[in-house]
Amino acid sequence: MPRDFMKLAQLMVNEGKWAGRQIVSPDWARKSTAALRDLSRVQQYGWLWNSPEYSYDGRKVRGFFAGGNGGQIFMDIPAAATIRRRCSLRSGSTFRSTSFRL
Repeated sequence: MPRDFMKLAQLMVNEGKWAGRQIVSPDWARKSTAALRDLSRVQQYGWLWNSPEYSYDGRKVRGFFAGGNGGQIFMDIPAAATIRRRCSLRSGSTFRSTSFRL
């Protein structure tokens, strides 16, 4: 499951492409990670993706992330050229983090 979660997130980063093949339209991928509805002053929500705003290099930039049960998270901040992935498996009250390579 964690690798599938990462693949879905990478599909969004690649604007709908996987292994050179267009799986969903670039427009759909951009809209799904866009700030479409306000959750708070600095965080909005797209189509199942959170779209927060961050301070970076003296300006505000927008990123997107999806979080799953047990601590899985994928975050991309395009303007900062930053991608973060974390998979954790919850065991009782502790988390065990694992990195995956696609």
